[in-house]
Amino acid sequence: MLKPKLLLLLSLIITGFLFTACEEVGPAVNLEPKPAEEVIQSETTPVKQSRRVILEEFTGVKCTNCPKGHEIVADFVSELGLQFTSVAIHPGGHNLTWMADHSVQDLTTEKGGRMFQQFGSGGLPAGMIDRVHFATESQLALTFSKWAARVQERLMAPTGCNISMDSQLFESSDSLAITITIDYTEDLDEDHFITVGITEDDIIEAQKQPDATVIENYRHKHVLRKVLTGFQGDIIIGQNEPKTKGLTVIRRYSLTDIPEEWNRENLGIYAMVHRRGEVKEVLQSAAIHWPE
Repeated sequence: MLKPKLLLLLSLIITGFLFTACEEVGPAVNLEPKPAEEVIQSETTPVKQSRRVILEEFTGVKCTNCPKGHEIVADFVSELGLQFTSVAIHPGGHNLTWMADHSVQDLTTEKGGRMFQQFGSGGLPAGMIDRVHFATESQLALTFSKWAARVQERLMAPTGCNISMDSQLFESSDSLAITITIDYTEDLDEDHFITVGITEDDIIEAQKQPDATVIENYRHKHVLRKVLTGFQGDIIIGQNEPKTKGLTVIRRYSLTDIPEEWNRENLGIYAMVHRRGEVKEVLQSAAIHWPE
């Protein structure tokens, strides 16, 4: 006859086995974050989007001619709608971006200043249209009197890829996730880069006028708040990697600790795929409103 202590031990072992055998095992949970870049090749080629021209406008609150440039951009927005994107860059370090007796908040960004050093002409206002250096122009950033003709010219240019964007807010609207999908519609073998940024509309801040007076409650549009990539963009896939028809590249970016002074109702997100080097042309751009 088995001793009582041995019987108790056998009973515990059998009971433990039965509970283990009957325990339901759920599906495996992948706790790894999604990669910053996914690459998918399809046999089908998507239909090309219409071109969306992007104008990166270098401007400043102390620049007397800049309001004329703002008016031209406003006309583009009204007339072209989804075929046009505007980014107003107040370049950090420029002497026309602050008025000591009038300015309240600084509209400049450090990366905006680096962009102006890289692409600008010295004077304000000046605008890059799809970052194209037109054959008859001496510089990349053009004076506002030339914008209309060049925008119309670029509207007819074919695109090499499509761009779609999605975004989502987390943690009481203090963290933003952005997903950008790039679908190639042509076979291209040069390196491409993506630039992603945040803009804000309707910022009330002083602005000097053409007659040298100052409007204290001027409404600034499309102001660059932050560039999420390098100021010259982040490389897509990698160096010397060909892009073929049907290739899809998914890029993800995030923004945390969103400044309280940004008015979320007036924020927007833009992205553009472009070349870099001697030729800086934008293949396509996109823009969406800040998520609710």
